[in-house]
Amino acid sequence: MAITDQVVDIKYRKGKSIALEASGTLQVSYRTRYQKGHRDLDGALHLDVDIRTFSEPLFSLQVPTQLLSLPAYHHAYLLQEVSNTLAMHLDVDPQINYFVALHIASQATDLLTKAHPFGYSIAAEVELIDIEKLGADNDDDEDGEDFGTCSVCLEDFSSTVGSTIVRTDCAHFYHESCILPWLMRQNTCPTCRSQICE
Repeated sequence: MAITDQVVDIKYRKGKSIALEASGTLQVSYRTRYQKGHRDLDGALHLDVDIRTFSEPLFSLQVPTQLLSLPAYHHAYLLQEVSNTLAMHLDVDPQINYFVALHIASQATDLLTKAHPFGYSIAAEVELIDIEKLGADNDDDEDGEDFGTCSVCLEDFSSTVGSTIVRTDCAHFYHESCILPWLMRQNTCPTCRSQICE
């Protein structure tokens, strides 16, 4: 039984700013990526499908000028505005939504403190990556024993019946509760260090 879950990757680039006075401008776009693989007779996993959509503009936000001199209020304003706007436009888990909003607000605030009094202009691209998931207690021919050990928590999948197992695009398996926090901090596979979120 295969289901999918979403992981997020965020890329930044400097936006184009032609303002003559201090300003804080944020442009957010998004794209999706779907990956699916199969297991051959000798147990090796192969990536069959890697589909990406083109980047689409999601929203733009102009920070009120009076907040540019108050980094704490600037951060809180962006956190709330980005989180609310993402919730309106994208159907993602609230935890992922908060992570994206926090990451964008922190990046913008860091730029503001370095560039003040000139402000900033950045563009953020959010990529939502669907990752195939398998249940450890499913009744297919894929037992938890076939997957081995989660290299994050070092527990055998066979000893954690009922937990959700996630397969990355590089064909490694992890507990969902282990790999999702890892991917929110780093964009590489814990086992082979290949890039999961480009």
